[in-house]
Amino acid sequence: MRAYEGAGARPSKGNSIAPSGTYELRKFVQQLETAGELERWRDPVSLRDVARMIESSEKAILFERVRGCHLPLLANTMASRRRWALAFDVPEDQLLDELRRRMGRLIPPVRVADGPVREVLLVGDRADLTELPAYLQHEYDGAPYISAALDVSKHPETGCYNIGVRRLMLRGPRETGIDVVSPSDLRAYYRRARELGRRFEIAFVIGAHPLDYLATQMKVETDDEFEIMGGFRGESVPLVRCQTVDLEVPADAEVVLEGYLEGDWTEVEGPFGEYTGCYGAAHFNPVFRLTGIMRRRDAIFETATIGGARLHHTDTAVITALRTELLVWESVSRAVAEPRAVYCPPAATGLHHVRISLRVRDPGDGRNAVIAALGSNAEVKLAIAVDDDIDIYDDKVVEWAIATRYQADTDTVIIGGLRTFPLDPSLPPHEGSKVTTAKLGIDATRRWDKPAHVFAIPRPPFSDAPSRSVNERQCEDLEDVVQRMAATLVDGPRFVDWLTMFPTLHQADLVRALGVLRQRGLVRMDTEGRYWPVG
Repeated sequence: MRAYEGAGARPSKGNSIAPSGTYELRKFVQQLETAGELERWRDPVSLRDVARMIESSEKAILFERVRGCHLPLLANTMASRRRWALAFDVPEDQLLDELRRRMGRLIPPVRVADGPVREVLLVGDRADLTELPAYLQHEYDGAPYISAALDVSKHPETGCYNIGVRRLMLRGPRETGIDVVSPSDLRAYYRRARELGRRFEIAFVIGAHPLDYLATQMKVETDDEFEIMGGFRGESVPLVRCQTVDLEVPADAEVVLEGYLEGDWTEVEGPFGEYTGCYGAAHFNPVFRLTGIMRRRDAIFETATIGGARLHHTDTAVITALRTELLVWESVSRAVAEPRAVYCPPAATGLHHVRISLRVRDPGDGRNAVIAALGSNAEVKLAIAVDDDIDIYDDKVVEWAIATRYQADTDTVIIGGLRTFPLDPSLPPHEGSKVTTAKLGIDATRRWDKPAHVFAIPRPPFSDAPSRSVNERQCEDLEDVVQRMAATLVDGPRFVDWLTMFPTLHQADLVRALGVLRQRGLVRMDTEGRYWPVG
């Protein structure tokens, strides 16, 4: 069971909704191809080469023929915000709003007798992991990895379903390592099964719709995490029974691995290129024993990209960024009145750095926002607050805001001794998982003790809309222009306002008329560039 970590009411639980067949990985692949987001390789490729080819591709990539393997290999499906916008069927700038909306509901699964994932059933020696296109993802990984596996398990006493995302290190045709070092529900369930002396059964779903993966990362109170997945889909998840273990899995999956974790036997698992872009150390972890495979007849084997030199373009960094943005938004929205946007750059792991855009209404809003962001998640290390005229998705604009609106001695928040997770390689030497970190907040919002115009961004005039001066012409009566401009002085116009008010007049005539007003002593300009009547 997961506790809800959102602001406001708990998600509402609805009735079952018949599955539409929309949320299948293969249908999402079709969407990607239609949108120009998929690269197909029809020529045979070697497992030795696919990691390099995946990392260099700007798109999702499908290898139709992998030498020595029975299934095609799909990668990078979740490695950009545009692909997530396609998955959610919303514009990119509405991703967070749509994620929050789908978080607000739970839809129970439905049990079905059969499904596409049961088209091929393999047990015993016929179930062979080496026939899958798992590959060595990073140079110094301990072995080839399966990295896009949704783990499905039940609490050994309550029967509550838990779903997460797990990696599996291949050790043979029917054996893998599995990482359960980090705190998780899976680790708690596994330990309880060991205490009870029971075999811990588990299934791994490979090849699911992106929304299913994201749903597993959400913390929502429920006894059945398939309800979270259903809420994200907007319809019930169809479940079928596994063939060799007492578990249920999505009937519309591509591949399912069935088996159990050894109770009292651990082996070294790792090293592995982690989400930080660095290697995680090897640890003693349980052994997964494969008892069966279910799959579609024409199944697609999906891999998740993790770590590497192009961290910003990996599945893990982008999906982590979306989850972190949700947590930060919920925290910041309780601290300030008008947050506008939150962004976690995938290049900073999608977890460690966050930017917040807000409309500052009161002194201290920027500082409150960064403190709330730093406290939203144990792994957020840097929070930057900017005004709502700054595009937080544009690195260059954010750099400019820090350069012109931030003073280190007054606008910096540094907090030490805060809980974090141990994978950050910048942490001091430590033993175990209990370690603390320091966090940095930068308030790059405008100062309150200076006029607002000091911080106005010098943009080209009419940048939001084309000039309406298509019928612009030289005036024949300069005195008429002088009088018309003089009548506007009571409102303190800027020169750009005159260009807007008089779209048919040439700029030169406005300058001439201004010269006449100045000669007659009728106009003055203040320090903000506004023109006022004299006297």
